Amino acid sequence: TTRKRIDREIVVTESIEGTLPTVKIICEKCKNHEATWVLRQTRAADEPATRIYQCTKCKHKWREY
Repeated sequence: TTRKRIDREIVVTESIEGTLPTVKIICEKCKNHEATWVLRQTRAADEPATRIYQCTKCKHKWREY
């Protein structure tokens, strides 16, 4: 049998940005102490999800695997 791979992508829009959870973490770019975050499955299903942060001040994005 042949397996089909289905890729799904979560799109974060500005309209829901105010509802995202926030965390106290230092932005490497502007040194702000707050960021929003989302979890995203970026690797295989048996690997842990990736947490993607976005600074609330400068909008810089970074990942935590």
